[in-house]
Amino acid sequence: ESYPMSMCDMARANNIKVVLASLTPVCDYHRPQTQTRPPEKINALNQWIKEYTAKNHFVYLDYYSATVDDKGFFKAEITADGLHPNLAGYQIMAPLAEKAIAEALGK
Repeated sequence: ESYPMSMCDMARANNIKVVLASLTPVCDYHRPQTQTRPPEKINALNQWIKEYTAKNHFVYLDYYSATVDDKGFFKAEITADGLHPNLAGYQIMAPLAEKAIAEALGK
C-alpha cells in the first residue's frame, strides 16, 4: 500500500476529513518542465486521484481544470516557472481549496 493511501486510512480511522487535490499542469513557457514531468503522467495520476477519492468518498479538489490552458499546459500568466503557481495562480486556487474544505466538513 502506498504512503498517501495509508495516510488516508489513518485519517479516516481518526475521524479526520480527507481532501485530495489534483496536481497542477506544467508548461515550458518560462523554462523546460515537461521533459521531467510529462503531462500524460500528470493526467494519469490526476485520474487515479479522482477515482480513488470517489471510491473512498473523499473530496476531490480539482486544481488542474482551473489552471490548464487550451493546449493542456499550465496557463503562462499564473506561473513564473512553469511548475509553481504565482500570486494570480494562488488567487484562483484559494477559493477552490476553501470550497473543498467546506464540502469535506459538511460530509
